[in-house]
Amino acid sequence: TVHKQLYRIGELEEGTFFGQMGLLGNRQRSATIQALENSIVLEVYPNDLVRLLEAATPFSLRFQEFLGISVIRQLRAANLHID
Repeated sequence: TVHKQLYRIGELEEGTFFGQMGLLGNRQRSATIQALENSIVLEVYPNDLVRLLEAATPFSLRFQEFLGISVIRQLRAANLHID
């Protein structure tokens, strides 16, 4: 569940990225995530992100694909609010 100022603003599905805009933009996060059930997460720090983006392993390439798709989805959602 995604909360902003104690308001529920959405629910994330399995495999969803969150926090990437802050990570890519070197900014502080803008929301807090709270799991509704036991979850496995991958925490990525800025230095780790640089290594992942530079690597050519199957994992790093898949990570980059998911990251790109996630950012595109967020931009499309933001555009809907502008139009």
